[in-house]
Amino acid sequence: MMSNSTVVSLRQPDEIDDPLTTVLRSGARRLLAQAIEAEADAFLAAMKGVQLPDGRDRLVRHGHGPERRVQTGIGPVAVQRVRLRDRGAGGDGERIRFTSAILPRWSRRTRSLDALLPILYLRGVSMGDFQEALGALLGKDAPNLSPSVIARLRGEWEADYAHWQRRDLSARRYVYIWADGVYLQARMEPQAECWCGRPPTASMCQNEVVADLRQRGPSVGQISRIGMDTSKHVFQLHGVDAAEAPVLRKKLRRKEMVAFFEKLAPTVIAIEACGASHHWARLLQSFGHTVKLIPPQLVKPYVKRGKNDAADAEALCEAMSRPTMRFVPVKTAEQQAALMLVGVRDRLIRNRTQLANAIRGYVAEFGLTAARGMAHLVPLLERIQADKSLPALARDLCATQANEYAQLQAQIDEVDAKLTDWHRADECSRRLAKIPGVGQIGAVLLRMKTPDPDQFRSGRQFAAWIGLTPKDHSTAGKVRLGVITRAGDERLRSVLVVGATAVIQQVRRGGRASPWLVELLKRKSPKLAAVALANKTARIAWKMMLTGETYTMKSAAAALAGAA
Repeated sequence: MMSNSTVVSLRQPDEIDDPLTTVLRSGARRLLAQAIEAEADAFLAAMKGVQLPDGRDRLVRHGHGPERRVQTGIGPVAVQRVRLRDRGAGGDGERIRFTSAILPRWSRRTRSLDALLPILYLRGVSMGDFQEALGALLGKDAPNLSPSVIARLRGEWEADYAHWQRRDLSARRYVYIWADGVYLQARMEPQAECWCGRPPTASMCQNEVVADLRQRGPSVGQISRIGMDTSKHVFQLHGVDAAEAPVLRKKLRRKEMVAFFEKLAPTVIAIEACGASHHWARLLQSFGHTVKLIPPQLVKPYVKRGKNDAADAEALCEAMSRPTMRFVPVKTAEQQAALMLVGVRDRLIRNRTQLANAIRGYVAEFGLTAARGMAHLVPLLERIQADKSLPALARDLCATQANEYAQLQAQIDEVDAKLTDWHRADECSRRLAKIPGVGQIGAVLLRMKTPDPDQFRSGRQFAAWIGLTPKDHSTAGKVRLGVITRAGDERLRSVLVVGATAVIQQVRRGGRASPWLVELLKRKSPKLAAVALANKTARIAWKMMLTGETYTMKSAAAALAGAA
């Protein structure tokens, strides 16, 4: 044999680095994860009748807990526990808890487990005999799982096995040397079995395995999660395995990236929330992957020295592993279309304002002025056309700008009509519009731009997400609050502040107001009061979106009587 031979002997299961052990651990992880998910679904179905006073389900899914490294006969396997949230725990003091009856069985390694795992995964993964694997894992009667759930689990495992057979394993090269089959101490029966599940007949076993390897190519390592830095044409990938060791560093073009993830086994992918991130998230989810979108400002602290695509992908991979990381919900195509409607309206209004200011500036040089407001612009354009003292060229240019203004106004009216139709079709938007200072546009923006209200722990957290809370720069027990953070969406925040300003102007002119706002205006300036009122409006909106309540404003006399 040559001295530079690349022949590598297979390692023991505890050393994790051989292809077979990787396949077995991947199968064990999927098997346990699917069983735990099914157990949680069965528990939720059993608690379906337990509801809150407002009619909502008391028990809801709340993501997953951090991965636990469970020791099995083939080494440690990372498994996530399903979290269920009891939304009514604070009322009666009794919390509904979900405890997996499956996961504790794998909390430590035993002799029975060592004997079970070879037959469990060698048969289940290689032969597709998942019925025996299910019985060995959950018991003969499969406690906590109904027959329909067991049948569905078996179908999912068979689909995983079919996907495993079609994997593209062309990234590495191996040399396989066969004698009379491979034995891995699978001695659950009197006669030993080969790793493909057949009796130890050399000719049959060897031919089938070699033919399958030639069809699929050599094996690759299991990827635990991938961070992907995106752009228009180039995509940088960084993947790690369960031991946090980098196993993937690759730069792909657009078509290559799609083909790569289409063939890759389901994994977790992190993408920076940007323009096309929601499109890529939906596409990768259709391939069976789990996609997590991370705000750019939360990824920045994990970028090491030197900013480039590879460092950004590595930072994404690192950031998504943090247990306290916050993620952006993936939007549907319909939600993006609705947000596009709002964006088009904003752009048209900016263009109209810019054109109106230009017209006013030009005609002011000829001594013509008009009062503030868009309502006075059309009479100004009519005066310009009727004023024969102006040069003909100036009147022609103003006529051109008048036509452009009329076209912009028609486009704005068309977009406003579509927004009105969307507003009338949404029940929650109609309820939000009844809040003083919100109106139709504010209600539409709150519905379109706000993710699931259940993701916020309180109304203050929702207001902080919008950017209506002060910056906190406290230290050594000394509280130092600054200006508002201006986090979140600028358009939504500005609409709420403008609406609050309109409410305050009406109050100062003698309109009806709550005692809280009246006392606030005595202590603070109108601008500070507007921000505080916008903060309160955001909290009210969050509560209404969460509970489905309708806004009712108490009169000042009733409020004072209730306080007395």
